[in-house]
Amino acid sequence: MKTELDALLTALYVYLDDHVMPSPAQPRKRGRPPVLTSAEAVVLAVAQVLLRCDQERYWLRTAAARIGHLFPRLPSQAVYNRQLRKLGPQMSAATLWLARQVPTWHEPLRLMTAPPSGAAPRG
Repeated sequence: MKTELDALLTALYVYLDDHVMPSPAQPRKRGRPPVLTSAEAVVLAVAQVLLRCDQERYWLRTAAARIGHLFPRLPSQAVYNRQLRKLGPQMSAATLWLARQVPTWHEPLRLMTAPPSGAAPRG
């Protein structure tokens, strides 16, 4: 399982880095460089979902233990959250890429489920 997750995260990173978030032609702003690139931040967020870590508070500690070999440097929780808020369109592109990797993506019939949208009315 670990090598499959590593391969998936690596492939996602390469796709995002090459096609969704190419390196900017502009020089970087002053100051310290970010701990994670935009592609790395998106991959880290996808890993959080795939590893089913619902607790935002503990995710970066869990990430260090579970996939720290892929991310030798991790930001603080505040920096990570700030970076992810800016990456909405890239998160959508990553989700679409992952969905298209599933063999049933091209099937004419898809079964979809969703959580309930609200509490059932009381009668």
